[in-house]
Amino acid sequence: MNMIFKYYSHSLGASCDILDMDLIHVIRALAKQKHVTYKSYEIEGQLSRIKNHIDNVKILVNSVEQEINDD
Repeated sequence: MNMIFKYYSHSLGASCDILDMDLIHVIRALAKQKHVTYKSYEIEGQLSRIKNHIDNVKILVNSVEQEINDD
């Protein structure tokens, strides 16, 4: 199931994908959305995807650091 959640940012004046947002910002934004209900499994799924992206970035950074150290 490929669901993309959009959040309207009043500060930006535009909608943005929560996967492009900082995790803390996502949590604060969802907490402010009292009129919107999200199913907990949907939020958990999105947070899991964010964690996977973070893990992939860590692997990439470690790989680059290793290449720098090998030179």
